[in-house]
Amino acid sequence: MIAEAVKALLPSDWPLTIGDLPAPNVEAVCLIEFDGYYNTQYFGRGPGTMIGHPLVKVVGRSASYQQGEYWMDESKRILNRYSSEDGDILSITMVGTPSYLGRNNQKFHEFQTTFQVKVKE
Repeated sequence: MIAEAVKALLPSDWPLTIGDLPAPNVEAVCLIEFDGYYNTQYFGRGPGTMIGHPLVKVVGRSASYQQGEYWMDESKRILNRYSSEDGDILSITMVGTPSYLGRNNQKFHEFQTTFQVKVKE
């Protein structure tokens, strides 16, 4: 899973989850993976010859506005323009801008940022 590889790049002391956010009154940073698009260019035969472009949405929920903002700022700092020639992730680029989604019914602040991940397929 791409979200697991992205999770490994973020600080381990964050309350990270993969998939949907937990209960509405729980602080968390959630990584949600979406299908992106696949490049139609042909790079050769065998595994690792195509480059996929899935999306990973980072959603943060916190009782404190400052904490949620910190998580989004740090995820942007760590992930945006990340590149590696080792492993399956080639690069990560932020798509759009970080967004403050507002407060949920339990008065927790919610933020989100979306990243495009280029991976070898």
